[in-house]
Amino acid sequence: MYSCNLLREKLKKFRFRKETNNAAILIKIDMAKQLVILEEEYEDISLDDLRNELPERQPRYPESRHYKYTHADGRVSYPLCFIFSSPMGNNDTNLAHPAQVLDV
Repeated sequence: MYSCNLLREKLKKFRFRKETNNAAILIKIDMAKQLVILEEEYEDISLDDLRNELPERQPRYPESRHYKYTHADGRVSYPLCFIFSSPMGNNDTNLAHPAQVLDV
């Protein structure tokens, strides 16, 4: 597990990675310690498999690169997708969560 400072560096590397395979990272918030933590990194994972990796009772913030986008001018990019996952019935949602994650 990585906390805030190391997480910033991991996110930067993830954002600018050169590999073209599907990849994702899973972020959680430790409310007791007030830390944003990198929980897991995935390579060659489908969206369905990523969904199955999410905990059933706790919110998580997966960031993923899952599809190839070809621009009209021929450039290719692999957009990042930042997802907030909160299971139904979970009362642990707090508007501070996204603000803390986005601050990283």
